[in-house]
Amino acid sequence: MDMTFSADNRAEILVLPFVSVDTSVDEPQNNDTFTGLSRDINLIGPMRLRTLTINSWFPDRRLRFGNQSAPIGAQTYIQFFRRWREARVPLRVVWTATDGSEILNMPCTIDSFSWQPASRMGRISYSLTAREYNLVTG
Repeated sequence: MDMTFSADNRAEILVLPFVSVDTSVDEPQNNDTFTGLSRDINLIGPMRLRTLTINSWFPDRRLRFGNQSAPIGAQTYIQFFRRWREARVPLRVVWTATDGSEILNMPCTIDSFSWQPASRMGRISYSLTAREYNLVTG
């Protein structure tokens, strides 16, 4: 599996070294429940914004099982997310399966990105939360 983030219509692309097993997508729906005279009623509402959550680590060297086109060293990733968040530019995340099929393709904002200094093994742990961004056209 591969996951890439791109900014400014693919002007800059960042490939993650691997997709962690601790990666999830939340797809909430805005349903409402009302209490009627004889029973509860569930009204189906619109879909809400999807959320991607990643808890993983950046390697300090090329991994045999990782994406070979991914940069080495955490600072490349940290600077990418910092730069585009400060510029207030939405990103696009594309997650593909090993057969090339798309698992997720969505414009997003990075709501949270936290990282911790290197462990004894040289890995930098990180947590990222990306929320779907609806492109507004005028």
